[in-house]
Amino acid sequence: MSDWATLETEYTNCKTVCPTKRYALLVVFRSSNKCKNNFMYTIQACLPEHPDAIALIDGLSQTLATITGDSGRSSFDPSDVSVERSIFVVARNEQGIPVGCGAYRPISSNVAELKRMYALAETAGVGAALLKFLEKKAFDDGYDELWLETRLVNLRAIRFYENHGYARIANFGKYIDRPDAACFAKSLPMRASI
Repeated sequence: MSDWATLETEYTNCKTVCPTKRYALLVVFRSSNKCKNNFMYTIQACLPEHPDAIALIDGLSQTLATITGDSGRSSFDPSDVSVERSIFVVARNEQGIPVGCGAYRPISSNVAELKRMYALAETAGVGAALLKFLEKKAFDDGYDELWLETRLVNLRAIRFYENHGYARIANFGKYIDRPDAACFAKSLPMRASI
């Protein structure tokens, strides 16, 4: 269970960052009893070619190269998130500074794959905010499940996804014969429970 409780979510129009996907979600997090701070992030659809997105993707690639020895660049094609029922998003702090990103792309009619999940170091709650946004948006796009791949050596990512309800599954797609890969899935809630 997350230490963060969502206080406020609000969809707004976002015409300048991604004209074809005109929405944003304002997510305000108040800390639980364990923490003393409040955090507010705005999560908006964004083109992966936008300079803010490029900077975050580059940061993720450098981090992955350090952890796993592979930048992960070959696992992400920006065109994958420009198709129907896909999205790339950027999270910004209260000052408007980009602090994280994430995406999903369709892999079947009812399953989307999470891609390019990243939060800058020292930005509490960004990863959880991005994941919550992407899960809700994927559900709204008609998906029943989200799948993802990370590397076995990326223990921090594995703990993060397990702590947010993701369970190991058999490796899928291009990861089937990759012993260094760890694949996860989460069933999205039924409409009656949202």
